[in-house]
Amino acid sequence: MKGDFSRIRFNGRQNYTEVLQQQGRVALDADANEQSAIIRRLRDREIGDIVGPFGGPGDDPGFAISISNNSIAIGPGRYYVNGILCENPTPLTYTTQPFLMLGPHDSTDTALLTDLQRDKSIAAVQVYLEVWERLVTPLDAPCLREPALGQADTTVRRQTVWRVVAEPQATRQTTGRIVSIDHLVLDEFPARVPVRTPVDCCISMYNPPANNTTIGTLCAQTTGGSDDCSCEPTPAAGYRGLENQLYRIEIHQGGDETKATFKWSRENASVVAAVNSVSGSAITVDNLGPDDNLGFTALNWVELTDDTNQFGLMPNQPGELLQIQTPSQANLSLTFPAAVPSVDTTKHAKVRRWDQLTDTANGIPLAPGTWIDLENGIQVQFAPGTYTSGDYWLIPARTATGQIEWPPCDSEGSPFQKPHQTLIHRAPLACIHWTPQSKQFTVEDCRRIFWPLTTDALHVTNINWANDDFISLDTDPPDNATSVGLALAVALDQAPDSPIKPAIFRVAMEVPFNNEKLVLSGPAIPRSEFILDGVCSLLETNLLWKYTNIITFLNIVLPPWKDLAARGIYVRVRVTLTGHCIFKTLANKQIYLDGQSFGAVAASDASLATRPISLLNPSGNGARASDFDSWFYLRPLLKIVSISVQTNPVSNPPTVNQNFGGAPESSVTATVTFNFPAPAGTTVYLWLTLQPGHGDSVLTIQSPFVVQASTSSITVPITFDAPTPNSGLSQTYLVNASLLSQQTQSDATPPQLLVTGSEQIR
Repeated sequence: MKGDFSRIRFNGRQNYTEVLQQQGRVALDADANEQSAIIRRLRDREIGDIVGPFGGPGDDPGFAISISNNSIAIGPGRYYVNGILCENPTPLTYTTQPFLMLGPHDSTDTALLTDLQRDKSIAAVQVYLEVWERLVTPLDAPCLREPALGQADTTVRRQTVWRVVAEPQATRQTTGRIVSIDHLVLDEFPARVPVRTPVDCCISMYNPPANNTTIGTLCAQTTGGSDDCSCEPTPAAGYRGLENQLYRIEIHQGGDETKATFKWSRENASVVAAVNSVSGSAITVDNLGPDDNLGFTALNWVELTDDTNQFGLMPNQPGELLQIQTPSQANLSLTFPAAVPSVDTTKHAKVRRWDQLTDTANGIPLAPGTWIDLENGIQVQFAPGTYTSGDYWLIPARTATGQIEWPPCDSEGSPFQKPHQTLIHRAPLACIHWTPQSKQFTVEDCRRIFWPLTTDALHVTNINWANDDFISLDTDPPDNATSVGLALAVALDQAPDSPIKPAIFRVAMEVPFNNEKLVLSGPAIPRSEFILDGVCSLLETNLLWKYTNIITFLNIVLPPWKDLAARGIYVRVRVTLTGHCIFKTLANKQIYLDGQSFGAVAASDASLATRPISLLNPSGNGARASDFDSWFYLRPLLKIVSISVQTNPVSNPPTVNQNFGGAPESSVTATVTFNFPAPAGTTVYLWLTLQPGHGDSVLTIQSPFVVQASTSSITVPITFDAPTPNSGLSQTYLVNASLLSQQTQSDATPPQLLVTGSEQIR
């Protein structure tokens, strides 16, 4: 940044988050600028971590490429490139971009598209978004001046520069069958025949060739320093200037160390004037500076540029170096020994002062390995490597210490430092293909789209089944079995206005594959899938689905499904709502179902391994459109098929003799058996019924009790209360059982238990 700064001091390695002012201290531009740099770094890193290196927001993705009248059109919107926001407010054409200025010999978009149609060596036209940042001064934006202070030049701005560039992609060597962009097979081609094909066009844009060149570096010292560039000056060495300066060393002509040249400025190249006109060997400018130190004098070297240097197809190129012959304060003009090269005064033409004293207009050769004197005791040395035009180093020089700050505070501390560079980021936008068969251009969108972490959407708030759990069906349906149906309801937080069709409510029945030769056991159970096309409807905010003949379907498709349930093998039903087809229109914008519900372990008395996975509602993972997915199992209605009583010793009928005054002469238990393994947490009630006229009950049975998962039967003890002294006791009990879920007595026949009393002990 060629601004009038005291120094640039920002080191991301320090992880600073804030610059704090202290009372009574001097306010410096470097501190305020460092705060801006800290904020910018945190912002760019945060955006990059969330969006990734490239991405456009789903509700306004910018820079969509299309073809119109054989030219490239650029759509409006936003796109992020390495954390930098790029905004295009209005539709543009390729040649009307503000930051792309094509030269007379540069290919236009129309020429590229014409070549794509005709030139067999071009496979596609690849379109990129190029992004970098530049410094904007009042010479570029006059509104930055303050009229109240006499048009004072106060602050400058950092600006994001973006432009869309297109370039041809060379044809690949391809073998075998070739597929066109629309995936229709064109023909068989012999091996190694060049074919125009879009294979991997976007992928190749995201994987540019590696750059293995070594970046050139620079070391600085004051005279008297050691020859190994340790930057430890001797006592006699030092900076001999009378003012604090910020020296800028900038590469003028790029290349390796034998071809590159440089220029330098003691004012960070901030001495600059606008060019008003050009006539022969003279130019007029808006000012010549306040004095010789901050102005233009005879023999000064200046660089003549306009926007075409900065925004040409090859951006940020140097201008022409010219040596001033005569400045005229009266005419605000500069005269040069020869005719001034052409410059466009309507495109922010400028002259910028550099402070080297050299006879060449190409800059100063690098002379690697040799110390080069600048002025006032400052020397620089270049190392072998590749240098790019515009690479620069900043060297603060301070009179209070008589030293330069090297290595700089914003570096890692090495004597030889890599340059600061204007980083040009490139983001793939599109590949343009030509299809000879249809004689049409096809644009392959290479952009990456992201959706906000929080977005307007429809959400699932409730379902009328338990995920990963059981739904019971009647095991003995009436003759008109179609009356036994499966009804599903999904509650949303808003009512969709999209068409409600069976296709968006996918219900798949995954039935166990039944074959006499196949033993169905263990976790590896093969299944067949059947899609149930039910009736769908919308009731307020509830999506409803119903299949009215589920029992008939099971009896036909899987006749022994009840027997399989008795062996712990169940029919699984999977329910999916298609998120991108369930939507609601709000303010001319469609919002879609954000249906992904996250799982959690359901509360249950079963072990953790057998507990069902419940779903957390409302649904939502921040996606613009995502499917809702759930499943459950079908089982016959759980019933008690038998109740039995056992005594030890065994007696038939079950009889126990009670010695009143002592322990019973046998133990008694009751066993309840179910029609198939019970689900977790099933509650069973047991009770004893004493026939009338048989006295007071002397027995107690445990009730209620909870059946654990996968249990087909349960045995509980029958115990005796404190005995009643009655030697002639004879009692008959019925053992009853019922399930809490059914709230009625079981259909199983209650067994009898006979209790007889023995002689009373006195």
